[in-house]
Amino acid sequence: MWRRANMVMGSAVETHLIPSVTGYAIASVTPAGFDLHKVLDYLSTFNDPLVFWVVGAVISVSLIVFLVIFFSHRSETTGKEEIHKSNAERMEKRGDFLQAGQLYLQIGATRKAIQMFRRAGAFTYLGDLYLEQGKWRKAISCYKQDENYEKLANVYEQRHDFQLAADAYERAGDFERAAELYARLDLLADAARCYLRKEDYEGLAKLYLDRGCIEEAAGIYARTFEFFYQRSREAGKAIPDKETLQILDKCIDLYRKTEQTDKIAHYTGLREQFEKRIEAKKKEEEARRRIKKRLLLTKGPKGSKEKRSTSSKNKSRTSHAVSSDEGIIVDTELASLIERGTPPESVAKAGVNATEPLPRSPEEKRAPEAKEKKKRKKKKPSATKVDESVTALLMKPSHSERYTLIRQIGRGGMGHVYLAKDNLLGRLMAYKVISMECEEDQKAIGYLMKEARSTAALNHPHIVTLYDVGKEGDNYFLAMEFVEGETLKALIKQSRLTIPQVLTIFMQLCDALRYAHENKILHLDVKPSNIMCRKGPQICTKLMDFGLARVMQARGSQTTARYTPFYVSPEQILNRNIDHRSDIYSLGVTLFEALVGSPPFQSGDCIYQHLFADPPSPMERNPQIPPQLDAIVRKSIAKKPKDRFQTMGEFLEAIMEVANLSQFQIPATMPQQLSVGS
Repeated sequence: MWRRANMVMGSAVETHLIPSVTGYAIASVTPAGFDLHKVLDYLSTFNDPLVFWVVGAVISVSLIVFLVIFFSHRSETTGKEEIHKSNAERMEKRGDFLQAGQLYLQIGATRKAIQMFRRAGAFTYLGDLYLEQGKWRKAISCYKQDENYEKLANVYEQRHDFQLAADAYERAGDFERAAELYARLDLLADAARCYLRKEDYEGLAKLYLDRGCIEEAAGIYARTFEFFYQRSREAGKAIPDKETLQILDKCIDLYRKTEQTDKIAHYTGLREQFEKRIEAKKKEEEARRRIKKRLLLTKGPKGSKEKRSTSSKNKSRTSHAVSSDEGIIVDTELASLIERGTPPESVAKAGVNATEPLPRSPEEKRAPEAKEKKKRKKKKPSATKVDESVTALLMKPSHSERYTLIRQIGRGGMGHVYLAKDNLLGRLMAYKVISMECEEDQKAIGYLMKEARSTAALNHPHIVTLYDVGKEGDNYFLAMEFVEGETLKALIKQSRLTIPQVLTIFMQLCDALRYAHENKILHLDVKPSNIMCRKGPQICTKLMDFGLARVMQARGSQTTARYTPFYVSPEQILNRNIDHRSDIYSLGVTLFEALVGSPPFQSGDCIYQHLFADPPSPMERNPQIPPQLDAIVRKSIAKKPKDRFQTMGEFLEAIMEVANLSQFQIPATMPQQLSVGS
C-alpha cells in the first residue's frame, strides 16, 4: 500500500500535478471566501482514490500555510495600528496636534486627523488632505488661510483658472511664472509689472518684441542700459560690464530698425566711447606690466642668471618669483611716484613707454663676460657631492666633538637645518649649516653672521634663542634652540583656529616683536612658516629666523630687500623707508591668514596688489570675527605706514582690548585642536 502511495506521489511530482493542484487551490481562495465546490469538481476528475487523497492532502497543507501567513500579517498590521493610535492619543494629550494628526492619518483615521490639523492651525496639511480627497474648494480655502500662495497657484493652474493662478504666483514671488501666465492672457501691463519686479528687463523687452512693438522694446533696452550703467558709475567703474554692453548693442540694433537717427547717434556714440576706454585700459595694463618689470628686477643667488618676477615663462608663478633670499633692483624714479601715493594710472603714464625696450641691468650687461668666465672656472661640486659631504658630517662628530648631528629637520634658502646634540651641555638643538655651494660666497657668509648677531641680542620667551655661531672645518653653523612642535602655517592648514586661540598667539607675537623693536632689531620676514607653536598643553609660540633683520643705525636707511611676496609690505617692495612698521604690516597679514585661512592676496599679481589693491575685509570671509578685530587687521595692513599702528605696543594693546571682552576669554590651556604634535 505504502509502495503504491509512493509511486503515485512520485508520478504526481514528476508530472507537476501537485504544483498545479496547489495553485488551483490557492486560486480558489477569493476575497469572498473559499470556493470548495471548484476544488471538489477538480478533484472528481481523478479516478484513482489514492491520487484523490494525496492531492487533497497537498491542498490542505497549502491552505493551512496560506491562512497562517494571512492571519500573522493581519495581526502584525493590527499591532502597528494600535501602536500608532496609542502614540497619536498621547501626542493629542500633550497638545502636539500636528504630530497627532499625522499619526491618525497613517492608521486611516481621516476625520480625527482633520480635527487635529484644524486644532494645530496646520491648514496646508489640511489642504493637502482635502486635495487628495478631490475637495479642491476646501483645499483652496485652507491654502488661503495659510497664505500658501505657491500651492494655491498650482491648484488654480490645474483647474485652468490662469488669471487667479498668475495672481497667486505673483503673491508667492514667482514673478517669472506669473509673467508667463499674464502674457498668455494678453495682460501686458500685469506681465510687465512682474518682469520689472524680477528685474528681468530682457524678458520684458522680449514680451514687446514678440508682439511686434519694436520701438517699445528698444526703449526698454535703453532704460535698462541706463539703469545698469548708472549702477556701474556709482561703483566707480568707468566701463560697464560685458552684460550691460550687450544690452546696449541690442538697444542700438532695435533703434536702427525703427530708423530713429537721434537715438542711434546717441547710443552709438556711447558705445564708441566705451570701446576707446577698453582699448586704453588694455594699453594701461600692458604699461603696468612693463612698469613692474622695470620696478622689480629680481636677482637670484650668486652664479644664477638674473630673472624678472614677471617674465613670460614665470608669469603664472609671480608670487613665488621673489623669495626671501633674493635682492631687488629698484627703479627709484618709479618707486618715488608710488611712494607718494600716485594712482597706478598716472604711474603707468609716467612710466616706460609700452614700445620702449626695457633698460638692461648691470648684471645683464655683464652676462656675456660672466658666461665666458664661468667656462674657464673649475666645475663646482655637484648636488650629489654636496649631499655626500653632509652625510659624511652626519656620520662622525665634529672636529671639536662639541655637536653631534642626528637628522635633517629642515631646509632653507641658505642651507640645511639638523637636529643636533650638544655633547658638552647634553641638550638637543637646531643646527643650521650654510649650504656647501655658498661656501665661497662671502655675501652669504656675511648674511649668516648678520643673522647670528641680530638673534643673539634677543632674549625673550617667545623668540628662538641662539646658543652658538662659528665655523667648524669648512662649514659655518648656527646652533639655536630646538622647538618641538609645528609651524603656525601647518596649524592653519589643519583647521581654522578659534578667535581665543588667535588672540593668544598674536598677543605673544606682538610682545616678542615689541621687545625686538625696543632693541633696535627688525625681523622683516614675519610669516606663519617662521612662527613655531611648541608641543604641549599650553599655547606657546616662538618667533624664529631673524635672518632678514638689521640693526637700525642712525645712518642706515639703505636696506637690502629680501621678502616673501604674500606678506611683504609696500615699502619693502619699493625698498624705501623700511622701519618697524613693515613688521606691523607683515604681522597684520599673518593675523588675517590665521583668522580666515588664507592671506588677503594670494592669486594673481600679489606684488601689484600689495602696492595698489584694497585688501578684503576679514569679516567677509569669516563672519565669526568681531568688528573690533576686523578693524585691527585692516589698520595693521594699511598701504601707508602712517595709517598703521605706529608701534608694536599699540598693536598689542588693541588685541588685548578685544581679548578682555567677556565673550572672548583667553583659554588657560591649549585646546585639543591646537595641541601640536600630540
